[in-house]
Amino acid sequence: MIKHKNKILRVISGILLIYSIFLGVFAYAISKMLPGFPNVVTSVTKYGTITKDNFHLIQSYMPIVLLASIGIYFLVSLYFYFEDKNKRILAIFIALLGLASRIVMGFSSTIWASMDRTF
Repeated sequence: MIKHKNKILRVISGILLIYSIFLGVFAYAISKMLPGFPNVVTSVTKYGTITKDNFHLIQSYMPIVLLASIGIYFLVSLYFYFEDKNKRILAIFIALLGLASRIVMGFSSTIWASMDRTF
């Protein structure tokens, strides 16, 4: 927010700050109101979502949509943080490599038993 004066970039960085506070400080209260919201592991199981009606379907996919938007905002912020084009591309590439390594671990059959230890 300090580096750029563009209002759109400030809004994006502000959204990331709000997400961090919202999902960090208020995670316990959110988990009581919306079970499965802060914890993506239990919201979508390895067999898909178990829903009774449309509200539960929306509630089960809400963590995935929010985390995907956080990831997109993070990549945009990372892009505009560096002034050198090569550093921008390198930083985004490293972040995407970290995501790819996490996705590849998802194909392991023991990932469901390990749960949070793999993080």
